[in-house]
Amino acid sequence: MPPKGFKSITVKQAAYDMLMEEYKKTPDKWLIKHGITSFNGYVNYRLEELVQYRKQLLQQTDQEKQQPP
Repeated sequence: MPPKGFKSITVKQAAYDMLMEEYKKTPDKWLIKHGITSFNGYVNYRLEELVQYRKQLLQQTDQEKQQPP
């Protein structure tokens, strides 16, 4: 069981492999700068990036829908 406040997820092998490959190529200096100390932390960071990017896209789409033609 994960600690309180955390959830476990399952990903396809291809997604895991892609993330692991990127993680291994990422310089330690960059990881430390972003507070990443493990592969799990790297995946969490990347997921958070994706969530923020998705929110921005949705906000832009909403704004475009509200503007008169």
